[in-house]
Amino acid sequence: MSTPEPQSSAFARTARVLFDRKDPWRREFLALRMVARAGFAAPLVSRLDERFRSRFRERPASVFPYLRYTAQKHGVTQAVALGTGFAESPTVTAAVLVEIAKYYYSCGRFALGDSLIERAKLEAPDLPRIYDEEAWNQRARGNLHRELQAVRRSVELAEDPKERLRWEMWLGETYLRLGEPHSAWETLQRFTELPSETPSIYSAAYCAVTIGDAQAAARAYRLAAPSPSGGIDYLTAAREQLVTFGRATEVLRLLKEGAVQDETEALELAYRAYLRTADISAAMEALTRAVDREDRSAWVRSTLAQFQQLIGEPRAALETYGQLTDSERGAALDLLHAQLLVEVEGSEAAVRVMLGEPQISPETLTFKTGPEVDPQVPELMRRASGKVDTPSRQAALRDLLPRLSNPSAIAETARALGHSLAAEGRWDEAWDAVRQSHGQRLPAISLGLLHRSLIGLTWEMQYAEWAATEPIASDTVLYESSLGESTGCNPLAICLELLRDPERDHLTHVWSVTSRATIAPELLAHPRVRFVRKGSIGHMRYLATAGYLINNATWEHCFSRRPGQHALNTWHGVPWKTLGRDLRTDSFAYGNVARSMLQADLILVPDSHTLDVLTRGMAIEDLVSPSTLMLSGYPRNDLAINLSAAQREQLRTRIGLSTSDKLVVFMPTWKGLFEERNAEVEETLAAAQEMSGAGYVVAVRAHQYVREAFAGSAPPAGVRFIPDDLDTNELLGAADVLVTDFSSVLFDAAAVGVPVVTLTAAIEEYQAERGLYFPPEEVPGQSAATAADAARRIREAIANPAEYTARYAAQTQRFSAGEHGTSAARAIRAFFDGERDPQPARQHPRPLLLATGGLPPNGITRAARSLLWALDGSDYRPHLPLNANGLDTATPETISDVRQYANVVPWVGRPAGTRMEREVLRFFASREFRRSTLIDPFLKSGRLSEARRLYGETEFAAVVEYGAYDSQSIALMALGVRLGEGRRGVILHSEMWKEVTTRYPKLRSGMSLLGEFDFIASVSDGARASNTEDLFEQYGVPPEKHITLENTINTAEILAGSAAPLDAADQEWYARPGVHACIVGRLSPEKNHQAFLEALARIAPTLERPFFLTLLGDGPLMLELQRSVAELGLQGHVRLRGLVANPYAHIRAADALLLPSLHEGQPLVILESLTIGTPVIATDIPGSRSVLREGELGRLVPLTDEGLEDAIRIVASGDLVPADAFDPDQFTENSRNRFLAVIDGQATEVAG
Repeated sequence: MSTPEPQSSAFARTARVLFDRKDPWRREFLALRMVARAGFAAPLVSRLDERFRSRFRERPASVFPYLRYTAQKHGVTQAVALGTGFAESPTVTAAVLVEIAKYYYSCGRFALGDSLIERAKLEAPDLPRIYDEEAWNQRARGNLHRELQAVRRSVELAEDPKERLRWEMWLGETYLRLGEPHSAWETLQRFTELPSETPSIYSAAYCAVTIGDAQAAARAYRLAAPSPSGGIDYLTAAREQLVTFGRATEVLRLLKEGAVQDETEALELAYRAYLRTADISAAMEALTRAVDREDRSAWVRSTLAQFQQLIGEPRAALETYGQLTDSERGAALDLLHAQLLVEVEGSEAAVRVMLGEPQISPETLTFKTGPEVDPQVPELMRRASGKVDTPSRQAALRDLLPRLSNPSAIAETARALGHSLAAEGRWDEAWDAVRQSHGQRLPAISLGLLHRSLIGLTWEMQYAEWAATEPIASDTVLYESSLGESTGCNPLAICLELLRDPERDHLTHVWSVTSRATIAPELLAHPRVRFVRKGSIGHMRYLATAGYLINNATWEHCFSRRPGQHALNTWHGVPWKTLGRDLRTDSFAYGNVARSMLQADLILVPDSHTLDVLTRGMAIEDLVSPSTLMLSGYPRNDLAINLSAAQREQLRTRIGLSTSDKLVVFMPTWKGLFEERNAEVEETLAAAQEMSGAGYVVAVRAHQYVREAFAGSAPPAGVRFIPDDLDTNELLGAADVLVTDFSSVLFDAAAVGVPVVTLTAAIEEYQAERGLYFPPEEVPGQSAATAADAARRIREAIANPAEYTARYAAQTQRFSAGEHGTSAARAIRAFFDGERDPQPARQHPRPLLLATGGLPPNGITRAARSLLWALDGSDYRPHLPLNANGLDTATPETISDVRQYANVVPWVGRPAGTRMEREVLRFFASREFRRSTLIDPFLKSGRLSEARRLYGETEFAAVVEYGAYDSQSIALMALGVRLGEGRRGVILHSEMWKEVTTRYPKLRSGMSLLGEFDFIASVSDGARASNTEDLFEQYGVPPEKHITLENTINTAEILAGSAAPLDAADQEWYARPGVHACIVGRLSPEKNHQAFLEALARIAPTLERPFFLTLLGDGPLMLELQRSVAELGLQGHVRLRGLVANPYAHIRAADALLLPSLHEGQPLVILESLTIGTPVIATDIPGSRSVLREGELGRLVPLTDEGLEDAIRIVASGDLVPADAFDPDQFTENSRNRFLAVIDGQATEVAG
């Protein structure tokens, strides 16, 4: 838990901002935030905001904090959209682009950030800030090749020798992490020029050790960590190597070399180093020895106890917990101790650990607490805090504890109740109380570089630990309505029905609400109803343990229904406005809706259209079980149908109607734009006044998202505002007419017989921007184009309601399952008693989970698109788990294919897991990850929890990790996702160990899990041979799991693209007399462009015909290659065309396709070129050799400088292998059939 900042510190920080001469914009930014926080008038805040934004160009450093401030106020989505708007400004500068990219990186939108960095390079290639940001970001992401390029450029652009030296040291450290110590030593050997406190000296020492230069290593260590005698302070050196750089093996070497292994600090350092090298027994031995030392650190004994508990030694852990001194103890440790003790000695011993000696006399409680939402809490706090008799106080504490939301109040109340019960010898009850006093319920040790964890105990982790340790409360029902903003809708109707049922009076009803929520009067004082603040620890407790959960929208991202829990989703209305994948604006923004539906074991819908939207529209139609779906009336409509005459009159009186007045309820929908709320208020009130007339009153009920904006307005004549606490459906029971625009409330009104007027003035605009499923004539109600037309419709409905509603009776019937005032009772019987009519089983494709790791414009994505196309019409439908970052760089063509041939199941929310599972996941994401008997169980349990969080109880027919460049995805597919009758596999598109060692060292963790898959497919025989050997040597992956699975190709798309005309500039280029070749691929080191350009520069003058080369593609080497073209004098012969939407027309226009790569899996571009008929020449590497069938389909040259020169001569001479021997259709059919056979488990061929 964070400690509040002292007031003096806050004043000092403010003073620094006020007197900051270097960045005076900070004063203006502080003023903007203070004015906005103080609630000044919106126009003033808007002017200050606009002024601040207008000066971004001259002070780009202000962009990042401004976007972060926007995210705090309005959410990350809006901040990202705002950043995109800034980036699209015609006056944006490269410096501003970099700061926007920095914000994108900070919220995990890496693809968006990378694209802005590349734009900034094009606009200002010599701006040092670009490469500074890129170097830091790529280092954090583990992309060594990108980091290396950024650091090299920073060395070139350094403004002075000191700055250059700093970047050269970074360059050396990057080479060290790349596994190239000799290259690193070229710059790190200058360590003597650095101040002694510079951390890079430790890197120089380590580098010298690695290359075998012991003398240089000793000099470096003496400079960085000198001992008083002039030698090396080995403990300091070891500490810095561990804490700063994580070099565990070097730590152990230093401790041994310095003969300091027996010192206490050395034992503590050795424990952490052994833990990171996966030597669990050695780590335990070191920690056990350290715990006996008097000069040990305060964390040692508590860590040992938790370590013992984690490795399955509870008795040893119990003994160690018992030896903790008062200074070593804490609330969380006491709870861990007590949980072990209760199994051995019972509740009394556990309670005494938690509380000490019970205090019989009542104590006064301070209740230093945050906001509480349960209206009973203040009175219960008063009763529990006063000097009253014990039974009364105890009863108050019992009632208070389950109503609290704030952790400090929960802890204080739990302990007070525990004392009270323990004093009476009621030890079991006391234990039940005190164990609620802390959120961390399970042991965890740090796997990071420090002894303390860098992972805070988040409420998601506390939810996971509650779920893992507490039994399910089968008599508790948790409700949430409209994301906690109300206590209405279907959940309210069900709750009230349950409260009336004497046979269910054992149930306790808990509502999750925000602090702004209006609570239904019927619930306020009911003794069996409680309220907790949404997102609080109190809420997490019920989310983890309630036996029944009822919601009309989405659950918290962390929620995962436990076995034994039951979840009902009623949704909140029949969709007229498009939702999910049908949205025009963001068709993949349905992630938590789909996830929440998969957590439900009953989804209640009133009609087939709503069922379709909540299944197909959320891309889960293949995943949800028919037994989960139930067609029934909406429970909330019971509130209107069963409204008594007395209740009707009471409602009308509250609104301000006379006995003779008719009630016209006006309920416009929310337009979906928070920033336009004031304009929405004016528009609504003007329409209401124009609709008003004699004999009736127009009463306005604003949408909950904009209701606050109406607070400062007065209703015009003939118009009333509806009190917030009146339930919408009860309101319909009292209404004579409903007027709305696109709100789903019209379906409820029609279902209960209330005449409906649909205001359609903005329908064309709304249809274009948001989208509607039906035209107005297909939904219940009568349309009105203007407010005046609506007034006429109102009069018609009041004059003859039966005749009016009969006009659209067919539409009413279409969207309603029939309402008779018993829908809540029917829903209760279905949910609580299992009385439901099973839905008929529908034929769906078998769900294939295909994890691509993103959809950037590269060869793997092109292969994935071809596979999606090839699988169309098969028994399988691919489901792609993608997050926002994975979709950011997808081209429109890719998105179109995904929408047509696959479903996207968005990967949303933070990962599931207890604190230890999250520690392991953090360690898994590092370069130093090693598997061990300690790590593996938590990695697996965490991934199982994550899969359950994302997909509920879904069993996929097959699971394929298709990208294999994201270790987190590999772990989820290998260990977490539930599999039905098919197989679990991974497809490798390259020689992966080369990718790990030269580009992506963080992939080591993912590669270590490949043996968990049923099959490991490489995309060519050559890549298979390489991967089989490397993965067995590095990780012991069984060779028999390896197979070849070649990519499919979309022949029709390739040929259509090749036939498309080129633009005029391209046609002019290819019309130049001579020979034309092209290289298609990402501009990155493994594609070997630089070596090819150098070869061309050497032999171009000797060629008989002019040689022209087109490079198609984008990537981190773009600027470097542009400079090389100029430096080599190739400007007239080589052009970097960049990323093009249609590379196939260029391949057709060229005389040959060249592929000078260092390594490949199965180069898709070769297959595409052969399909088009353009000859291919490639370096003789395993992937290309396999695709070209040892040279039968194209020429192969050695991967040498001479081989590249030969390739150029061969193209220039025309001595190429024709492409006509390749049959693309037969190739694709064979690849498709083999893929299906493999995932079905029918293919038995293994590597030879």
